[in-house]
Amino acid sequence: MSNTENRVQKPRRHRPPRPLLPSLNPQQPHHHPNRWRTAILFPPLQSLPFPTHQLSLSFTQLTLLKEHYIDAFAARFQAAGFSALIYDHRRWGSSDGEPRHESDLWIQADDYHEAITFASTLLSIDPSRICIWGAGHSGGYVMLAGALDPRVKVVVTMVPLISGEMDSANFPAGTLQRAWEDRAKRGSEMNEAGKADVIYVPVWSSTRAQALAEGNTKRMIGLVEAFDYYTAVKSRSDAAGTPWSNLLSTRSFINLEKWEPRAYIHRIAPKPLLYGVVEQDKFIPLKAQLECFERAGSPKELVRLEGSEHLDTYSGVVFEENVGRQIEFLRKWL
Repeated sequence: MSNTENRVQKPRRHRPPRPLLPSLNPQQPHHHPNRWRTAILFPPLQSLPFPTHQLSLSFTQLTLLKEHYIDAFAARFQAAGFSALIYDHRRWGSSDGEPRHESDLWIQADDYHEAITFASTLLSIDPSRICIWGAGHSGGYVMLAGALDPRVKVVVTMVPLISGEMDSANFPAGTLQRAWEDRAKRGSEMNEAGKADVIYVPVWSSTRAQALAEGNTKRMIGLVEAFDYYTAVKSRSDAAGTPWSNLLSTRSFINLEKWEPRAYIHRIAPKPLLYGVVEQDKFIPLKAQLECFERAGSPKELVRLEGSEHLDTYSGVVFEENVGRQIEFLRKWL
């Protein structure tokens, strides 16, 4: 499918940024200081004005980028007549920020407010009809941002990671102990440049053999199906020229343990909420997802993807059902 997109960018010194998809009628490039170096706007393929559909990626392990199938959702929203803005969180991929490969969930959730402000300045956006969208950990971000930001009209969350307490229970043994030890060192030791060294760990299995042998015992996402997903998405960001490594700072695990977005879900109402779940989620139990959904006020809708796993929602047959239901919801409420 041919899609129209505009790249909003600040050029890098070491190489020119590459377009994610063929760009037609590009607008004047924009840069949001201290947030993103590059954001990509998919303007609607029909006449204006249409609502924006804010897209942001963090995923189960807080490491994935806009090219990791989020652009596929954006293209489908675009074809349905919506604008879609996607970007990498600060410290990741095309965006600025130090230290690299470190996630602070509160900051990333706060960036949704910045994204709304930025999107509202664009000609293809109707600022009175804004939906925010998130998947995995970003699915938790939209619970917080949607509950608090009065400019949000609709919230869509897909297989959200709703609890740092639940997440941390599944960390490989010793992860949090090491994270706190590393934090203590980071606060007391400085390198020659006067900055504390950042300590990283791999998140995904590096080989299929490693995934088969270790599973989740030594990696935050070590399952075989996760390795297959990792290799697929890496090829997508490599093709776009977006830097990405299998690394996450140990400080990120501490940040994650503190994160409890489910505490905000009851505050989203009366804004319409679409909540997507899968039957076989290995990251957050279905029972916990359903309990979280029950806490939300009306109007709300549950999309239950039968016989599916967490990673199935991004591609293939499950993706088609998933994005189709989301488009129906947007047409109803925006």
